[in-house]
Amino acid sequence: MKRLLFASQPFVRTVPLLARRPVTRTALLLAPFAMSAACGYFNSLYNANRSFAEARSAERQGDSNAAVVAYNAAIENAASSYRGHGDSRWADDALLLIGRARYALGEYDASRAAFVTLLRDRPASGLAPDAHAWLGASEAALGNSLVAIAHLDSALSAGPSREADALARLWRARIRFTHGGGDPWADLESAAASGTVFAPHATLTLAGTAIADRDTARTRVAFDRLFRDGTAARWSDSIASLVGSMYDGFGAAFTRSAIEPVARGGWPAESREPHLLRRALLAAEAGDTAAAIADAIALADVATPVNAARARLTAARLRLASTDDVSQFDEVLAILLPVMDDAQVVELERHVRAVDVLLARANVDQPLALFAAAETSRDELGAPALARRLFIMYADLEPAAVWAPKALLAAAALGGHSSGVADLAARVRQRPDNPYAMAILSGDTDAAAFEAAERRLSETLVAIRRDAMREVLRMDTESSPFGRGPR
Repeated sequence: MKRLLFASQPFVRTVPLLARRPVTRTALLLAPFAMSAACGYFNSLYNANRSFAEARSAERQGDSNAAVVAYNAAIENAASSYRGHGDSRWADDALLLIGRARYALGEYDASRAAFVTLLRDRPASGLAPDAHAWLGASEAALGNSLVAIAHLDSALSAGPSREADALARLWRARIRFTHGGGDPWADLESAAASGTVFAPHATLTLAGTAIADRDTARTRVAFDRLFRDGTAARWSDSIASLVGSMYDGFGAAFTRSAIEPVARGGWPAESREPHLLRRALLAAEAGDTAAAIADAIALADVATPVNAARARLTAARLRLASTDDVSQFDEVLAILLPVMDDAQVVELERHVRAVDVLLARANVDQPLALFAAAETSRDELGAPALARRLFIMYADLEPAAVWAPKALLAAAALGGHSSGVADLAARVRQRPDNPYAMAILSGDTDAAAFEAAERRLSETLVAIRRDAMREVLRMDTESSPFGRGPR
């Protein structure tokens, strides 16, 4: 930038030089043309630098399309400057800028060509250390690790700019982790702490490598940096993948703790909120359902509309997954009430009310409505404990029915205490002639009886559940907040 500032006033320095020798008529005639050419040259380089800065700004804001346009504009202007004045003292600036922009666009062959030209034509340039750094990065990106290391070492031994230093250390660390040599952690940590555009790249590499090495201390430091750095939000998807790897390696409790800084960091809301929701789910994975629900609801109260709906849907599903009691339905519906304009929320809310309707009908004169309520709880509500209880209730209510053993088997498949599962199996064995019991106990059954029972059950349950949902939709036209009738 100092060069550019100096270049913007070239004729201030020429005044005393001109005063030392006679000014010829030819010189006076040519002066306007020289000034015009020089202005055009410096304007091109100035515009190239401005476009490059705009590209970097667009990248920070996550606007990749605008960044591509600006990088290409930087290349065009810098190339124009270089073509017109390839022998000028600022030609190396133009070549370096072209190479950096090509590298940013992933055009590594083209970026390598620019840096090779700079180092070949101007080996004594003050920009040579930076050119070696960028050339090494280009070679590394192309898979030429041995060639890359030579350039990266040359750059770092010569003292490049801070940004080039970070880039060189990042790539040298990556190569050393793969091929050995030196201290890759020191390079990586230096690049991650550089405060340059490459710091998030280095921190992502640091996080992934620390997880792979099961280094919990470095993993914590890396995620703390990522979540406190607002520019790192651009890589939210990559970070989410790393969180998954951390969960696989260290478990839910550690992962929840390690991503806690996202709540305090500088990320924009739309990038931060999915990670906060994941943190709530990790609490449930760690066995603390109450904390998970509280975290999800707290997020919903401040989140953007889409994430508020997701958070409340998560809280409601967590409550359903942890209960075997329909008395919790009121709490579930209260959680969902503020986001009833969301299609998924409406669907879940209607299935909750459908179970209500089915239970009311089972209490009157339709025992199979209990079976239907159990299936709805299992398949639509994600409430296995409640479904298990309802399947057993049906078998208790209709012990002689052909479908009672099927209900008991369905309850056993949903788990519970081992003694409870054994009791269910014992009850199935008490019906040795039942087609469902025979299929489980001996692997042999009356195929015709089995198929007839399955067909009648399926037809009846489809009709029962359809009628229940019709009742729910009818209640939606009533005036209560959820369209619910009395329970």
